[in-house]
Amino acid sequence: MATVGYLLGAGASAECIPVVNGMAKDLLAMVSSVQGVYTRFDDTVGYYVKDDEAKAIKVGKMLGELAEICKHHYSIDTYAKKLFLTDDRLFRKLKLDLSLYFTLKQILTPADRRYDNFFSSILDTKLRLPSKIKIISWNYDFQLEKSYLEFNKALHLNSSRASLGLTIPSDWSNYNRYADKFNIIKLNGSARIKTSDYDGYLVTATNSIGMSNNASHAIDVYLNIIEGNVPFETELKFAWENEHYENLFEAASDLSNITVLVIIGYSFPFFNREVDIALFSKMKQLTKIYIQDTNPENIIETMSEFIDLSNSYKGSIEVVPKRNLNQFVFPKELDVVS
Repeated sequence: MATVGYLLGAGASAECIPVVNGMAKDLLAMVSSVQGVYTRFDDTVGYYVKDDEAKAIKVGKMLGELAEICKHHYSIDTYAKKLFLTDDRLFRKLKLDLSLYFTLKQILTPADRRYDNFFSSILDTKLRLPSKIKIISWNYDFQLEKSYLEFNKALHLNSSRASLGLTIPSDWSNYNRYADKFNIIKLNGSARIKTSDYDGYLVTATNSIGMSNNASHAIDVYLNIIEGNVPFETELKFAWENEHYENLFEAASDLSNITVLVIIGYSFPFFNREVDIALFSKMKQLTKIYIQDTNPENIIETMSEFIDLSNSYKGSIEVVPKRNLNQFVFPKELDVVS
């Protein structure tokens, strides 16, 4: 029975979160969405009115600034690496801004449908997840957790995390508890904010009114941090800023059991290279790789450098390109029996 790994990049969430070349446009569109959060129909006057317009203006200004950053840098992650090297204060502010944007985007936009299809396909009749699937994600969205809420009926993202065996950088010391189960490693953590009086953002509502309430709450938390100098922590921690990421791979011994790897929407950017090499070096039994992308040949060319650099492979590895993006690849080697 093969152990199948999934390596997810931005393309795996593209139906909800825009990829690099679409983020600036989406940030500007989000300005209108934020204005909509504070717009309601007033029955007494018979037309739409705006509440707390000042809040929408402040957040809109921030989103516009992020859009400009996207226009002038290869990616927002590239800009983050630049600030990490040059300006700690702005780096921390960028994480806060990104956390609000990603939270609002995922509250106000349906989850990428492919995650729903993925869970529907791999869960058994008792809602058990197969232990032979391991997911490694570079994404700091919470598409996996949000989509799984529909199945475990939890009211909080943290409940989904526990059921999914999900770990972020601050949890890596606890990875072993999930080693023999279905599990998810989020290499960059999650774009969520924690303050002393609130543990992350809830994404629970399915109707537009409820989602607007959640969005306005998220904005209130953000503005309280910005204007009130409220202490906060972000779960967003880029793998390249974590000097101890190798501890994860030491703990994650079960990654060595992966024989088939499905890579979805990941382009292997250079600033992730050190971590990618360490990751691939763990997969000593890898025999087959599926590349699901709009242009898998480019990914194969880049990926081949990591296979050579990791110096951990014996024999040949079959590489299978997949261009159909309608659903995540389910390799024929996958057995969903728990």
